[in-house]
Amino acid sequence: MNGSMEAPAARLDLEAVPLEVLWNAPIGIALVDRELQLVRFNRALAGLHGLRTRAWPGIRLADVLPPGEATRDILWRIEQVLATGQPLSRIELEWGRVSCHPLHDGGRVVGLCLYLEEVPEPRFAHEALQVSEERLRMSLASAAIGTWDYNPATGEFLCDDRAKELFGASPDFRMDCETFHSIIHPEDKERTQQVIQRAQRPESGGGYSIEYRVIGIQDGVERWLSAQGRAWFDEQGQFRRFSGTVLDITQRKRAEASARFLSEASRLLAGRLDRAEEILERVARLAASSICTYCIIGVSRADGRLPRVAAAHREPSKELLVQEARRFVPRTQGTSPLLDGVHTGRSALIREFTLDVRQRYAVSSEHLAVMNTLDAHSVMTVPMRAGGKVHGMMILAACGPQRRFDEEDLALAEELAARVGMALENLRLYEEARQAVGLRDEFLSVASHELKTPLTSLKLQHALIGKFLTPECRASVGARLPKAVSQVERLSSLVDSLLDVSRISAGRLGLEPVEMELTHLLREVMERLSEVFAQAGCGVDFPATPPVHGYWDPLRLDQVLVNLLSNAAKYGAGKPIHVRVQVEGGQARLTVEDEGIGIAPGDVPRLFSRFGRAVSERHYGGLGLGLFISKQIVEAMEGSIRVESQPERGSTFTVELPLKTARE
Repeated sequence: MNGSMEAPAARLDLEAVPLEVLWNAPIGIALVDRELQLVRFNRALAGLHGLRTRAWPGIRLADVLPPGEATRDILWRIEQVLATGQPLSRIELEWGRVSCHPLHDGGRVVGLCLYLEEVPEPRFAHEALQVSEERLRMSLASAAIGTWDYNPATGEFLCDDRAKELFGASPDFRMDCETFHSIIHPEDKERTQQVIQRAQRPESGGGYSIEYRVIGIQDGVERWLSAQGRAWFDEQGQFRRFSGTVLDITQRKRAEASARFLSEASRLLAGRLDRAEEILERVARLAASSICTYCIIGVSRADGRLPRVAAAHREPSKELLVQEARRFVPRTQGTSPLLDGVHTGRSALIREFTLDVRQRYAVSSEHLAVMNTLDAHSVMTVPMRAGGKVHGMMILAACGPQRRFDEEDLALAEELAARVGMALENLRLYEEARQAVGLRDEFLSVASHELKTPLTSLKLQHALIGKFLTPECRASVGARLPKAVSQVERLSSLVDSLLDVSRISAGRLGLEPVEMELTHLLREVMERLSEVFAQAGCGVDFPATPPVHGYWDPLRLDQVLVNLLSNAAKYGAGKPIHVRVQVEGGQARLTVEDEGIGIAPGDVPRLFSRFGRAVSERHYGGLGLGLFISKQIVEAMEGSIRVESQPERGSTFTVELPLKTARE
């Protein structure tokens, strides 16, 4: 065989090839047949870096060379050597140099000799690699990312200075795998170890990504870390390497937790205003379960005292102890710094709540003993301000040996205190409004009763005047007396409405239900209102209807019917009124329909509210109480009332009442 392979060989005679020369050649040599399968190769070829697998006789050349576009091009060129018999000059690729010469047998190409040689690393490539590595280090430093690398064969666990800093260690601290596992937060340890173990199995692909907390090795600081990495395996699937990065995400996690906490606190504070102590107890418990170990909330009194109305501890076993602390209330300013914030409106952050500090804050030896038993290491006192005044004080304590409050904790506590203060201010305003409404209702009740007496007397005087008028006087008075009587009746009706409103507000709208018939009452009311219908020019359409019996209050139901029918005449003047009574599904249904001005859709929701109106009082008068009172009466009889209306098309009011009997 010619070493240069420029002249054709007689035949591919393996016995003629000096095996010792082939085996000891410094470059990779392989004899390949026409199917591009390896027939023989030397030791240098088997040791080349970058090959996809180690070479073995019979394996296809395509399965040996690294995958990629360059390899596909080389294989095509090698096939051309077999087809043309022309040698392939040396081609330099990223992973090596390749050349190829054909082997002939009687003028026919029967195989080829392939030469592969590793490319020595040129100086400029080395320099480029150094520049790339330096850029990577600068990028990691600017992003505050730490790197780590673990070798399971040696147990070596290497960390850069930033990774050690995130693990709470000094740069000269020697890390190992056992130490790393020991600093994972107890609540995250099992989850983190499961992810690590899964990444170390070949079927997982080796990817590693997780967020977990660590407690610093030397500084004891709790941090949230985001770890990314990859496990590496050999050809047999054995775990060989584990490396990755760590990033401090404590600020993001704290921001997310703060947002969730404030959202939940706002939800609790939006509860019923007449349950202030229960709401504050829930807020204290929420704070103790998330941002502190225990929380005490005190609400200021008018005399400046600060009784504690809510307290909670994270540990159930110490719940009674923190409740006991509520007894120790500083009575006046100066007796304890705990009360200073109420008078100054300023928060206090006590990072180290030492024994000396506790002695200054204690109001008695017994109080100091309770403090020492609770063993808070860091404390915040935050005033609850709103509406230009301080409503009370929040005391938040951290009892963990390594837990210390900082400015961010104080800002979160101040935001919570501001929301609690706003809720207390709303409570104060609610109480003032409730008292004002109570005074108003009391005034309406007293005024209505006081007006009733002279109005009753005035009605009697009008009746006597009408009875004893001589024909001459009656002729001179004319229609004035009926008008005066009408105005007195109208004023009496308004007074009755105000009196009903005060009764409803006080919960004293009494009912006196009896067995009665609805259609008979309805015809009585229409007869009494006949003059009202005549003046409005409204005919009433009420066909013959079978009797409808029920157990209702006839006087109150009369009040509802008068209101609906008089409204129909008032707002549907000049047009007919349609009245229907039906029985359906165990209920009596009354409908009063007019063809008047109708109601705008935006006015319908407030129509049944107190003083609710859909039209100008200047044009139609009234107090806007009729439908409100009617709704209260109907609902007191376990019924319902609703309206359907379109502007300029009229309105239909429907009243539904249950068909109960006295025995039911």
